[in-house]
Amino acid sequence: MDYNSYGLASMSPRYEYKLAGAPLERVQSVRDLGVTVDARYTFRDHIVSVCKKAYKRLGFVLRRASAFTSTRAITVLYNALVRSQLESNAVLWAPHEVKYSSMLERIQNKFTRHLYQRHYGVYPYYPLMYPTLFVLGMVGYAKLEARRHLALATYVFKVLRGIT
Repeated sequence: MDYNSYGLASMSPRYEYKLAGAPLERVQSVRDLGVTVDARYTFRDHIVSVCKKAYKRLGFVLRRASAFTSTRAITVLYNALVRSQLESNAVLWAPHEVKYSSMLERIQNKFTRHLYQRHYGVYPYYPLMYPTLFVLGMVGYAKLEARRHLALATYVFKVLRGIT
């Protein structure tokens, strides 16, 4: 059996715990209800694993949807398989550091560039001519960070009103 000590102190005491005479092994991170938390209460490992899973799912969606003519079908697949992964329990683990937030945004930006290209045709000057927010707006998406803030505000509202 494993255990983890949580705390923000730089030097936490190292006690040796035993269960039925056998020493328990200290672990660096714990996965609970699908969210990985380390001993310093950061979600870095969780965000990295979410990004890896989302990239794999996005690749699957783009490969399988190459024969589709409807951008609506591709959008439904993306929302069901990829964006749901990016937003699952996001109220709990939403990144506050720019590097982790941008890791998540890159996945959606890759999809929106692909969708924009399929819907409006190939534009060779895309990276220079059209900023990411323009493309997000053209395909009808908001930034994931804005969606996380909205989900957090909704959650707080429901808690304060006693709805949940």
